[in-house]
This record gives sequence, C-alpha cells and structure tokens, in this order.
Amino acid sequence: MAKGIWLRQSSAAAAIGCGISKFGSSYKGKLKFKMEDGHKLYFVPLELMREEYQSTYQDKIIEVTGDESIDDLLTDLNITADFDNSLSAVDIQEARRQKIIRETEYLEQKIKERKQVLFSEWSERFFIVFERSFMKFKNSLIDLHLDKEAVTKLTENLNLALNAMQESLEEISAEYMNEVDEEQIEDEE
Repeated sequence: MAKGIWLRQSSAAAAIGCGISKFGSSYKGKLKFKMEDGHKLYFVPLELMREEYQSTYQDKIIEVTGDESIDDLLTDLNITADFDNSLSAVDIQEARRQKIIRETEYLEQKIKERKQVLFSEWSERFFIVFERSFMKFKNSLIDLHLDKEAVTKLTENLNLALNAMQESLEEISAEYMNEVDEEQIEDEE
C-alpha cells in the first residue's frame, strides 16, 4: 500500500517540484493514472511530494494498493528524479553558458562590422587626401596644353594607377580583417 494523492498533470508536476516537460519525460509514464470527470489524474506518492504540498493536500491523502510495489516505483523514479535540484542547476548553467556564447558571437560580429566601417572611413579619407594633394598637379597638367592623344594616354595610365591603388587597399583590408580573425582565434585558445 502507498499513500499519496490523485492530481492533474500540472498540479502533480508542481507537487513533485518539476516542470511540465520534466514531469512528462521522467514521471508521467511511471505513475499510476486514472480518468475522472474527463480529466486524467496521476497518483503522486507522498514520498515524491515536496513538504509544502504534503501539508497542503494533507486532508486528501489516500492509500492505494497496486500490482507493483511503491518501492519499485520509487526506485525507478529516483533514478530519473532531481530531488536536490542539481539537474535544474545544470540546466540553468547550460542556459547561461549558451547565452554567453550567443552574446560573444554577437559582440564578435559587431566588432568585425565596426572594424570594416572604420577601414571604409579611413579609405574614404585617404581618397579625399589623395584628391586634394593632386589637385595642383591636375592644374599643372591642364597648363601643359596636351593634345588629345597625350591626354588619352595620360587618362589611361592614371586610371590604371587608381585601379591598382584600389586593389591594394582591398588587399590591405582583407589582410586587416584576417589579422583580426587570427587574433580572436589565438585569444580563444
């Protein structure tokens, strides 16, 4: 014979001291159940109930007999039960760890984006300085009164030089970003 109380699923989970999902995975299949007024009730043995629920349901506690002994049931439940909330602490620690990992990934992404923005701003400023620096040179070229063929050749050479400079800046940017990634990898190790 075992002493306990018949409760609905949510009340049974609360009386045991676990959540609905934990109740469903660890207790539901091992507890006796019955249907009453269209509701499924689970028999929660007194030994599984938290003390405050034992006192709350004190006047509703009954004794039941069954095919399998309550000791077998308690042994099965004890294997999967979390009486000292150690599993809950582990779950909380894992959730915190996952949160920290996600926050770290977010911050790394944010830092990488910020560095790209800074490099883009630097590149833009570089081109402004370049343009200002060569403005007098441009005026000197105009004063030379070059013919159309010479201007075309000069324009082609200038465009080649500007494209080469743009490619060099992109290579510098790629090296800079790779260097940042390598530093992060070294910091993680």
